[in-house]
Amino acid sequence: MKLIILFTTTLLTITSNALPLDPLSDTTPVILPAERVGLIPQKETKCEIIHVESNDDAIECMYWPSNAPRWNGTDNPVVKKYKAKTVHKFNCYVKGDKVKGLKIWDYANTDGCFVPAYYTDDNCTNDYLGKCSWWVDPPKTGGD
Repeated sequence: MKLIILFTTTLLTITSNALPLDPLSDTTPVILPAERVGLIPQKETKCEIIHVESNDDAIECMYWPSNAPRWNGTDNPVVKKYKAKTVHKFNCYVKGDKVKGLKIWDYANTDGCFVPAYYTDDNCTNDYLGKCSWWVDPPKTGGD
């Protein structure tokens, strides 16, 4: 019993000394959600791209959940284009800029980009996908 207590105390001492407690320190480790860094697999849903005018047209999968070239003060490049009636894997959703009456954007983890939920089929419902646990909504700046 004494050996277990000694081991636990030693382990806690080593761990507490290894991680700085000063939140302003440059050496404070950044802890990312396990899903975001691939340690815990997220559920994936295969969804078809819909509501596109023609089979030759494509929906832009954006770096941020917005069609604007800049979003929340940073560049927002097109990561990939998804053609009509193609199927892609989506993992979760976030709130973003409004598209066709919806503020929901579906996240494609394999491509690392967002597509407006208006353009994904009924396999990508909010209930099934769930909100992206790693996403933090930006501060509201007014307007829609």
